[in-house]
Amino acid sequence: MNDTLTHLTAAAASTLAGGAPKAPRARSEQPPGEPREGSDPAGRAPNRPGWRILVVEDDILIQMVMGETLVSMGHEVCAVAATEEEAVQAALRSRPDLMIVDWHLGPGSGLAAVRQILRTRAIPHIFVSGDVLGVDQLSPGAVALQKPFQEPELARAIARAMSRSGT
Repeated sequence: MNDTLTHLTAAAASTLAGGAPKAPRARSEQPPGEPREGSDPAGRAPNRPGWRILVVEDDILIQMVMGETLVSMGHEVCAVAATEEEAVQAALRSRPDLMIVDWHLGPGSGLAAVRQILRTRAIPHIFVSGDVLGVDQLSPGAVALQKPFQEPELARAIARAMSRSGT
């Protein structure tokens, strides 16, 4: 069984058994925008710490799996949001190094959230969607990740987004 499925199964079992979903572990604070020591070109940070990442996803199970995966890769999940409005507020409050944003949010739109956030400051971002072609049509050149995805694909997308920003 692969890692993503293992995490999803454990999270689903806990939730179905009435357990409260666990938030991803946060690590020590580092100033936003500062590159993390030990990062490699694939987006991993094997020597810890990694990037501070805002996860914008309206599905709680996907939030949990993505958060656990990012933490296991050496990154910090500095905030999680489920709606367009929450995403904007979380980005202003937590000042992430990177945003991973679900293209379709209920309510709202990941694209609209990112556009609003980018008016305040430039933040590298990745769109995740089951329809990457739709992402490319509305946001040509965006870093997009097709759902479902595995950790190596996520690592490559993080590396692309961060290299485009010059970080």
